[in-house]
Amino acid sequence: MGHCSSAPRFKGGLRALINASPSSDGYSDEWYFETMNGLLDRWAYSHVQFLRKRFLEATGDKGEKELDKKGFYKLFAELQDMPKAVAESAFRMFDTDASGTLNFREFCCALALCCHLMSSVDEKMRFVFDMFDTNDDGLLGASDVQLLLDYALQKEDMRVEEQQQSDDKAGDKDAVARARRQQRVAEIKQELLGNSPYLTFERFCEWAERNHDSLNNLLHTFQIVPSPERECTICEEILSRHHSLQEGSTWYCISHKWLQVW
Repeated sequence: MGHCSSAPRFKGGLRALINASPSSDGYSDEWYFETMNGLLDRWAYSHVQFLRKRFLEATGDKGEKELDKKGFYKLFAELQDMPKAVAESAFRMFDTDASGTLNFREFCCALALCCHLMSSVDEKMRFVFDMFDTNDDGLLGASDVQLLLDYALQKEDMRVEEQQQSDDKAGDKDAVARARRQQRVAEIKQELLGNSPYLTFERFCEWAERNHDSLNNLLHTFQIVPSPERECTICEEILSRHHSLQEGSTWYCISHKWLQVW
C-alpha cells in the first residue's frame, strides 16, 4: 500500500516534477537530469523499441519527430471520451516544455509515471489527481471529483455490460446499471468531500489506496505496454465475446501487444 505523504517526490507535485527545469525552478542540473534519466531507465530496451514504434505511428506518415495533440489523442484514444479539460490536462502532463508537441523523451518520461508496469501506486495516485486538477491549483473541486468518479465507475460498468451482451434484457439492465452508478457516484462524492468544496490530495490518497481497481481504470488508456493483469483481462474479454464456446474446449490467447514487446 502506498503512502501518500511521500508521493510527491518532486516539490510542487507531479505536474511540477514533470514540467520542472533546472535553470528556472531551482533544481540543480545534476539532480534534474539524474531524475529524468532515472525515469527513462525504467524501460527495458525491448520496451523502448515498442514505444518508439507506437510513437512514430502516432506522429503520422510525414516523418515528424514530435507528437502533436491530434496524434496524442489518437494514441490514447480513450482520452477522447473524457471531458476536453481533462484530456488537455493529460497532454500537459506529457508536454514538459509547453511547446505544444511531445518529443520521444517527454513521452517516455511521463509514461513511466503512469504505466502500470513501471510506476508505483504513489505515482499513479499523483498522476490521476494532477490530471483531473484541470486548473492546476492543487485541489479537486466538486465538478472535478464528479468527472473522476463518473469515468472510473463507467469503466467498471462497461466490463460488466460486455459480459452481459447475450442477455435479451440488456437494455433494461443498462438503465439499471446507469442509475446504480449515479447513486454510487453521489455516495462516494459525499464521502470524499463531506462539507468541503474541495478534495485534497491526501484525502484522495485515502480513497485511492482502498480502490486500486478504480485508480487503474483512470489510467487504463495509458497502458500501451500491458501488465500481466491487463493481459489476463484482455483474454477474459475475448473469451466473453465468444458465447459459442463449449465447456471443456481449450483456447489459447495471448495479447498481440505482449507479443510485440517480447
